[in-house]
Amino acid sequence: MTNIHHAWGLTKYWQNPQGVVTIVEAQAVFTSSDFPGVSSIHSARVDISGANITDGFDEDVIISALEIAMAPTFEGADPLHYEQLRYEYNVANAAQETPLVAPDENAVTVERNRRISVGFTFNGKLYNFDDRSKANISGATQLAFMAIVAGAQPGDLQWNGSTDFAWIAADNSLTTMDAQTVVAFGQAAAAHEQAHIFAARTLKDSDPIPGDFATNESYWP
Repeated sequence: MTNIHHAWGLTKYWQNPQGVVTIVEAQAVFTSSDFPGVSSIHSARVDISGANITDGFDEDVIISALEIAMAPTFEGADPLHYEQLRYEYNVANAAQETPLVAPDENAVTVERNRRISVGFTFNGKLYNFDDRSKANISGATQLAFMAIVAGAQPGDLQWNGSTDFAWIAADNSLTTMDAQTVVAFGQAAAAHEQAHIFAARTLKDSDPIPGDFATNESYWP
């Protein structure tokens, strides 16, 4: 099992007029005893209004609700963060050596996959994009396309049965979608993945690969 741990730190939160905590902003710091001295940081802004946390709470209560809300996003992500820590550790140690060894294509692939799996935004909401989510989105997109061919009309939320079709966002909220929206949703997911693949290809073709490729946002979409 991957030797990795994460700890949340709360940076900001918002309450509605009734005093319920609705949105929290926090950072998860990933560490591993296998790679001392380095960490990988994941920032998130998450809707936890469903936890119904009101005045008088302490930070641990918010962190607990946040971890529950983010569980689907982090599912299966530990190996990616572990490889990121390995890379950061190697870079930190290489900095003390001469000559400095440039990162290789495998390191770029790890960072590419990590960024893809973080998820993508569609109509203002973040959606998970791990391997299982990717397969589910692909399947739903195909069903929606076939429904449109069969005559599904814009605004028809029951195009796939007797109940409204909805998708769960990263914050666990439900978003209803007609067939046309699902197709656009699938196209957005594909564009998210493709953009990162092309960005990684450009980095791999660089000679040498930039040492800050994993932290410099200008290299990525």
